[in-house]
Amino acid sequence: MEIKKSFIILFIFNTLVISMLGQVNSLPITSVNELTGVWNEHFPKSQSTPAFMQDWGIIQKTWPIPLAMNQNDRIKSINQYYDIKSAALRADAGISWNTSTQQNFSPQPGEDNLFFRSKMATGIQWDLLSGGLMENEHKARVVENQKQIELLGIQQERANSVTFEQRNALIYYFNKFKLDALRQKQSILDEEIAIVEKLVENKTLLLPILLDAYKSKIEVTGLIQTYQSFNESMRPYVDTTLFAYPELLPLFDINPKALRTLCNHNDASQRQIILAEEAEQMQYNWMNDVKLNGNLRYNYFDMIGVQSNRGYISMGVQADIPLKIFHSDYKAGKHIQLQKEKWRISQEQEAIWSEVSNLFYEFRYKLKQYSIKEAQRKLTLEQLSVYHQQSQHSSEYFLPLTALQSLVEYWDIVIEQMDLHQQLYLKLGDIRKYIPQENVIRFTKPWDVNATAVSFDQENNVLIAQQNLFIWSKSWTDRKPSDVANQVFQWGIDQVYLSPSSDRIQRNTFNELIQSLQQKDIGTQLLVGKNKWISRDITPQLDSLYQLYGKTSISGLHLDIEPHTIEGYKDSSAYYQNLYIARLKEAKAFCDLHGWELGISIPLFYPETFLQLMQPLVDEVVLMAYETTGPEAIQRRSAEEVAIFGNKINIALRCKDYANKVDMQKDFDAIRGWHSSQKTSIHDYETYLLLNQ
Repeated sequence: MEIKKSFIILFIFNTLVISMLGQVNSLPITSVNELTGVWNEHFPKSQSTPAFMQDWGIIQKTWPIPLAMNQNDRIKSINQYYDIKSAALRADAGISWNTSTQQNFSPQPGEDNLFFRSKMATGIQWDLLSGGLMENEHKARVVENQKQIELLGIQQERANSVTFEQRNALIYYFNKFKLDALRQKQSILDEEIAIVEKLVENKTLLLPILLDAYKSKIEVTGLIQTYQSFNESMRPYVDTTLFAYPELLPLFDINPKALRTLCNHNDASQRQIILAEEAEQMQYNWMNDVKLNGNLRYNYFDMIGVQSNRGYISMGVQADIPLKIFHSDYKAGKHIQLQKEKWRISQEQEAIWSEVSNLFYEFRYKLKQYSIKEAQRKLTLEQLSVYHQQSQHSSEYFLPLTALQSLVEYWDIVIEQMDLHQQLYLKLGDIRKYIPQENVIRFTKPWDVNATAVSFDQENNVLIAQQNLFIWSKSWTDRKPSDVANQVFQWGIDQVYLSPSSDRIQRNTFNELIQSLQQKDIGTQLLVGKNKWISRDITPQLDSLYQLYGKTSISGLHLDIEPHTIEGYKDSSAYYQNLYIARLKEAKAFCDLHGWELGISIPLFYPETFLQLMQPLVDEVVLMAYETTGPEAIQRRSAEEVAIFGNKINIALRCKDYANKVDMQKDFDAIRGWHSSQKTSIHDYETYLLLNQ
């Protein structure tokens, strides 16, 4: 309302000034007609300003998730450096060869029992704890953790070239719209000046009016040259078709709650803390201070007098336990460095949020400025409509110079709005630099300048991305549990679906793998992929599994039973669907009893009625989006499942469908752009190993 009042006052003031200059009474009829012709030519163009795009999803293409940098050579170098160091440490098993000799000069019988001229001892010594086998093993594991910490850091690095490309492509795109508006303004001024020059020359108008027009033209010409020169200079360096849209990009606002959540979450940092904690435990392990060694020696004495020389073999064990290991300060020492590291990471995250919050404030300030300009634009449009009516019906009251000046001011407002619009997108890019791995659509929301203030619902909290992995029994039975857990941890996996082995001998290995995963803060669900379970009551089998693994850290049951693969399903689909629902009900009752989650894997083509029956029985649904080309096709084919299961959905991709890891990651990034639960899965461990080679 205040803006409108200001414009009304300004309008009245301008009218009075121009009237005092004698415009209304002194302009010749021919000049009025010429100026009116300029008005009639350019007024309609003010009614067709560029529209906004309706496709909200286009915003994620303005600042796409940059690809991880190609760090293959650097990763190989890091692996080689740390692997050599750990191998060298493990090569030292603490075994050493010891030789000693003692020579007595002029010994006499009875002199302190020195009955030998010389003695020699030679043999091996094996240090089992401090300075030997276990300490070197601990050091090797610390080195391996240091390697993983460094690898986690570089895996988060993103290519900066995309930022340059996107930023300049956006400026190039907005410049085209601003140039169109500037040329409209320039055309009005050129035609107006040509007429006003003659009026000033014959002294019908005063010179200041012409000088004001010249000033406006100089400003327009300068801006056109600036925008044109930028676009010409950037043309060879940016993809000019990147934003080849005939309409303006949609307006948007930023969700501060979502932004705060994403800034505070750093999966790599959390994993680095876990690795640092393990390293501290290894460095401060009591075995590194307690000495325990065994020896085996051959001893030879060169005796004096009538005694015969003597040689014999001896064995011994020596232990040395420093009392400091029982002291409370010693026990607390291993936590000090870790606490410092956690504090450092916490401070880094707070520093990131401080920077981002400043950028968010600047963004909101630009958004406020845009709103003010929109109010000014609407008010100016109303003025232009009044002038247009006067020119059509009351020509004697029509003031062409005033009307044209308002039209010029209108295009000034439009240009300023486009400039602010551009700055909103550039601020979005500045914010995204602090969370490059996140899709911008996750913390933005469509905004309409004509709508009421944007509000974000309390339940609209952003979900953190989660990456899961299928591990079948064939993948872990012939590998060390610690090696499998370390590999999964290095990939950044949050949870695994782990299939047990039917071999009883492998049960201890399976339990050890679960424990190793738990130490890495990786969740585990029991994976069962037996189609034969569909035809009978599965409660006894589930009870048996719980007896075996119920005391471990397993948090749920995942059934990969696929009725559509059973022979006869095509002809009797309803029959097998009913069997499947019956098994789900049994599994649901079992999981509720033991506090487990229940998950299932399904394809993308089950009928809606079948899906509706599953919905209340499961906590998670993994959609097997296999052999489906591209995220767009997956989104289209999974629309029904997403609508039914909501945030229970987890999208799984199969490694066999990809030639390399980069392409697979690009699809995962695109899927998370529209997938609200942010859960994705990789199938499976064995084939993902091949993609990472």
